[in-house]
Amino acid sequence: EIYFQLEIEKMKEIDKWLEQFRAIWESRFNQLDELLATLLRKKE
Repeated sequence: EIYFQLEIEKMKEIDKWLEQFRAIWESRFNQLDELLATLLRKKE
């Protein structure tokens, strides 16, 4: 058997590091949503 233990402080560091990428991807997905909505309006 193999047991793993997560260290909460290390996980918090990773979460903080990932936050910058979340913001970037959130912005990009919002832009994609706007583009798709525009394309759908033009199609109608």
